[in-house]
Amino acid sequence: MRTITIQQAIQADNKTIIQVVEQVIANLKEEFGLVHRYQNGSVVFVCTEGVAKGTKGRLDASTTGIRLTIEPNFFLWATRSNVVKSIREELDNIIKGVAK
Repeated sequence: MRTITIQQAIQADNKTIIQVVEQVIANLKEEFGLVHRYQNGSVVFVCTEGVAKGTKGRLDASTTGIRLTIEPNFFLWATRSNVVKSIREELDNIIKGVAK
């Protein structure tokens, strides 16, 4: 299976991490029709509409970092460099916005 893994270091308390995770999930839900559930301290998701339909993933977060692992559909895999760049920028913006 093809995977894309994006890791972002962050030094934050639990409250801030929870806010970051909630914002990431909200953004993915709005853009890709994300359906998610919490499983063993992680967020597991699948995208149900749009260009990401069928994409699955997992979001793990701690007070030292965030790790997003994605099993992309064919389209996202073909454009993975743009996908990674876009996700990194979005994560940076969310972290900066929450850490204020």
